[in-house]
Amino acid sequence: MLVDYHLHLLGHLDVENPGERLHDFIKSAIARGISEIGFADHDRYVDHSDFSAFSRAQRAFPQVGVRTG
Repeated sequence: MLVDYHLHLLGHLDVENPGERLHDFIKSAIARGISEIGFADHDRYVDHSDFSAFSRAQRAFPQVGVRTG
């Protein structure tokens, strides 16, 4: 089982459309055979996070586990 729990969706607030980027990460994981991914952005960006986007992405791509931390 391949997993990757060290992804940064927001990085350093240099992302124009985080929701679109989230889908790109998931599609890339699927292409690489990764069954679960976890996003762990820096805590100073938590106010900029849309955690509902992760739930929506999980529903859109049920074949990949999507975690946040």
